[in-house]
Amino acid sequence: MLGYVAFNQKKWDDAAGYLCHAEQLDPMNSPMPWFYSAVAYYELRKYDQAERSIRTEIDMDPVFQNHRAKYVLGMILIARHDMAAGSDALRSYLATKPDPRDVATAESVLSGLQKTAGN
Repeated sequence: MLGYVAFNQKKWDDAAGYLCHAEQLDPMNSPMPWFYSAVAYYELRKYDQAERSIRTEIDMDPVFQNHRAKYVLGMILIARHDMAAGSDALRSYLATKPDPRDVATAESVLSGLQKTAGN
């Protein structure tokens, strides 16, 4: 719970630490700590850890109950300069049930990547 509280307060270091500890204590209990730690690591620009966390979350959620995981994966991959895989993840996310809060950002990122690729 402390990890979620820290996450909601945007205390990324604390959130990542608490959530990492929760993952170590019971790694297969729920995919949600992995999702939130991925976002916290992304905010901290720790992209390797963020990618590991979000891929674990996705592996634990094979029916994609948490559609936002693909969005987070896409943003992480783009931050890591893997534009093709990141774009694929964002397009996959937009083709599902995207969260309205993410649509404009995802479309803007994809548009920017498309313009960059065209230059």
